[in-house]
Amino acid sequence: VSSDRYRVPVIRHIRADGTVDPTFVSPSITKGTFPVTVNGLAVAGGRLYVYGDFEAVNSAVHRGIASLDPATGTVTAWDAQLASTASPAPGIVYVNRAAVDGDILYFTGFFDQVSGQARTGMAAIDGATGALREAMFANTPGASVQYISAAGGRVYVSGSCNPTPTTFAYVCAYTSDGTRIPGWAGVTPDLGGVLVATPSRIYIAGTVFLGFGNSETRVRGFDPVTGVPDGWQSPRIGDLASGGYGAVGAMTATANHVYVGGYIVSAGGVRRNRYAAFDATTGALTPWYPAVAGEPTSLATDGARIAITGSFSSAGGRLSPHLAALDVRTGLPLSLALPAIPAPVNALAASGALVVAGAGT
Repeated sequence: VSSDRYRVPVIRHIRADGTVDPTFVSPSITKGTFPVTVNGLAVAGGRLYVYGDFEAVNSAVHRGIASLDPATGTVTAWDAQLASTASPAPGIVYVNRAAVDGDILYFTGFFDQVSGQARTGMAAIDGATGALREAMFANTPGASVQYISAAGGRVYVSGSCNPTPTTFAYVCAYTSDGTRIPGWAGVTPDLGGVLVATPSRIYIAGTVFLGFGNSETRVRGFDPVTGVPDGWQSPRIGDLASGGYGAVGAMTATANHVYVGGYIVSAGGVRRNRYAAFDATTGALTPWYPAVAGEPTSLATDGARIAITGSFSSAGGRLSPHLAALDVRTGLPLSLALPAIPAPVNALAASGALVVAGAGT
């Protein structure tokens, strides 16, 4: 998702060869006279979901989330009927994060009703039909969720959650039916950052404060069920001089590697420029070192390629504004006819040969 010169969200379907699909027509996403924010895209059950802070799509009422035909961009008749009825802000509705596991779409945000049923801050739907699932994710203030990821019949949220009404945690985990996985209540609050779920390991990037002004940023691995660290960790991410503060803003993983982007000057004392990759078995830094002139807003992979979006103009010395496709082994840009996107891309969804990129403000 990107925006045009009038700051109107534009969704593009970019095919596997890098060309823009001319049959996909970006819908009109509006919020009366107010600015629209598109927070993300997700592909589930053969549908493309767009979510954010908006009230209508192609003049039809769709508050916070809508379903599109991924081939044409046509908005479907499905309406989540999101509502917010309680104080302190009745009437305000938006969706800030979403994750897909199989045909289940999980989403979080500011709402307390979905399809006329009580759901506070987090809900799950059937991706193919849009039907609300029975799962209730108790005590998770969705507006405070910063990251969400799902795999293996479980969903994980970081940023802010309440394992019980009277306790607070930075990471919470649930089974697909909404049952809280209790072990995750013990995850250190310093690790409430970017997370990526796989069936066998949960990767969480975060900064641990060591005292006396020192900190340590790493990606660490956790057991999906118990929430216990499994011993996997990346080298320290920081600056070359002191190994100090670094920050991971985007992350994706394959069976063999973990890819990160953000404020990264070095990893393990080895120079890197905004991006790094680690071996998924040993945690060691790999030679993958893409020359992308800007930090990412999102990373996505199909196992052979990595799509990167963000505020940059080139990749590997090639003009590639705001969107790049890289080889997972070398980090070199692929020879694809990617479009010149005129504004920073803030949402990306990938699904096999279907790649949808867009930007919106």
